[in-house]
Amino acid sequence: QLFSSLNGKKVIVVGHALENDFEALEIEHPPSLTRDTAFHPPYMRKVRKKYYPRKLSTLASEELDIEIQQKVVVSKSSSI
Repeated sequence: QLFSSLNGKKVIVVGHALENDFEALEIEHPPSLTRDTAFHPPYMRKVRKKYYPRKLSTLASEELDIEIQQKVVVSKSSSI
């Protein structure tokens, strides 16, 4: 488990699509101590009565007015 307590205090992990990060790092953390923006209804998109997670880049752009995870295309001629 990842810091389920630190100095005797419970640790809440906040992030986006935490399940993917936990899996990649091969760690576990109690669900009751996680806050995942991918599944927080105010940050999800609603389509016909169903809620779906939004991309982190979309949330950052709309909520924080910043651009993240931008794709950069480099042509072959500029890389030679």
